[in-house]
Amino acid sequence: MRPDPPIALQRIAQALVLDLASQLSDPFAQQTAGLAATIAAMLAEEWDRAAARLAEENAALRALFAAAADLAPPELAARLRTAAAGEDSDLRVSRLQATNDELRRLLIELHAWCEGQDDPRIAAVNEAIWEELKESTRRRRLVARPL
Repeated sequence: MRPDPPIALQRIAQALVLDLASQLSDPFAQQTAGLAATIAAMLAEEWDRAAARLAEENAALRALFAAAADLAPPELAARLRTAAAGEDSDLRVSRLQATNDELRRLLIELHAWCEGQDDPRIAAVNEAIWEELKESTRRRRLVARPL
């Protein structure tokens, strides 16, 4: 048997809501079962898409860094170029997330630098950063499905 985590988590969520919660008389216990079911359903969705979402986001951040490197001061530009040249060769979610965390720290630094500049080219980079932040939020959106 090959375990399928999203299916297993969805079934756990269904069992918590449909079987267990209705058997509980204490309102707190019912709410706790409902919350656990919601978390299991969210984990099922995230499990399936996490690697793809992180790889997509890491690529978008690297592209943004490559575009911004020529405008940044030398020390920041060097780090932007190094980050832009990276790749996600290890597709484990833990490694992709660690890389994403590193890239986001650099994004924060780039964004802070852009905010203090008065140059239309840097303003365009700043706008691209905001667009990527919005897209990042969209990538993380969870789709509620009935249990």
